[in-house]
Amino acid sequence: MLDRFAKTLAKAPKHPLTFAGQFNVLKPFGKHAAAGAIAILKDPTKRRQFRNWAGDAIADIGDKSVMAELKAIADDFLYEDDDQESAAFALAALGDTSETDKRIATLEDERRRTGSLSVALRIAHVHYRARQYVKAVKMYRNILASFEKGLAAKKDEFEPEQLAQYRSWQAGWYYSLACNQSLEGKPAEAMKSLDECLRHGRDGRHLEMLMRDGDLMKVRHHATFAKWYEKARAAVKTKSPAKKPDAPGKAAPPAERPAGEKKKAGSVGG
Repeated sequence: MLDRFAKTLAKAPKHPLTFAGQFNVLKPFGKHAAAGAIAILKDPTKRRQFRNWAGDAIADIGDKSVMAELKAIADDFLYEDDDQESAAFALAALGDTSETDKRIATLEDERRRTGSLSVALRIAHVHYRARQYVKAVKMYRNILASFEKGLAAKKDEFEPEQLAQYRSWQAGWYYSLACNQSLEGKPAEAMKSLDECLRHGRDGRHLEMLMRDGDLMKVRHHATFAKWYEKARAAVKTKSPAKKPDAPGKAAPPAERPAGEKKKAGSVGG
């Protein structure tokens, strides 16, 4: 079973966009597949990406026989942080949110003390990885509203390239919002968020990305997607390319530069 699981991982996409349900092919093997995934998650000699995928696979398989082992990993500081998080996210997908609840409570406390945008983004990411899409959508909406308010208050202080950089951040957050809305089962709302993503972005990279992102599968299967996509592609083509902005000048941003999210091994999505 371990060999079968390893072969399944080897077929995973080479690009970093992974998604809930990617390992559904292992479901028929139930607890045997879950046991194979646990073995990989616990093996420090395996590539980190494989260990992360093992956690995702356990969530997709849905077998609860490994929950005690997952909890032990999540609570054991001798495991790497990424492995502990993978175990916690798998537990949440299987119905035990105690580990992710503790992480969110710690982050929420830090957010109340600091007002940090980066911490808010980490909270949204935890909800996303725990497959709590309604909560992730709410958090991304709050982040976008707060950031827009900050921009509106100071926009006259920014150089054009600075403002373009901040808008590009917003584009990434709208993309993440769309991913969570799609996973929530609301593809029409996700397309509206993608409209905002493309409006704030400076190039067509998100348009290219959405065509291969598993989180947006429901969007691509929506009845109006083909028409929407053609319109969006035409709009992107009319945008003139902008040079990469220089480092920020004298004006400070409305919030600190957000730390990169770890979604899907580093994508800008949700």
